[in-house]
Amino acid sequence: MRSAHRPASNETIERYISGLLNAFLFYNAQRINVKGGAYLQGLAKYYPADLGIRNMLLGYSIEDFGFLLKNAVHNELKIRGYQIRVGKIGKAEIDFVATRKHADLTEEKLYIQVSASILDEHTRERELSPLLNARDLSAKRMVLTLDRFGLGKSDGVTVANAIDWMLGK
Repeated sequence: MRSAHRPASNETIERYISGLLNAFLFYNAQRINVKGGAYLQGLAKYYPADLGIRNMLLGYSIEDFGFLLKNAVHNELKIRGYQIRVGKIGKAEIDFVATRKHADLTEEKLYIQVSASILDEHTRERELSPLLNARDLSAKRMVLTLDRFGLGKSDGVTVANAIDWMLGK
């Protein structure tokens, strides 16, 4: 609002965000402390329900492809019925902590990192590290990428192609 030279109070911005969420144009993912499970105040992330909304507002940029992929994974998790949060573990972040209850009342939990590519060793380490530090053994841990090489299991973390995962392969 300020960049458009329109003054707005925090309350006004909160009402706008609430309206966008209530209209299902955007979804929010609260941040939680992975080790303690507590919600972290005021640190939610917002994802458009349709990537076209984001592209209309900010323009399409190939440099921001990682965010587009992350948003697509977020939306797929929503479609599959998961409750989605963002995990904080120390100084690192887990892109998605997704949980859903099944008909038999068991709970499924996924820790997911999303990266366009993890072929670079530094990027691979950065994406795997928070998942390896998450000690919750009940959660399935995954890295979703567009890579076609280097897929499989690594120290209990599944590395999968994001498109194949979205298609259920």
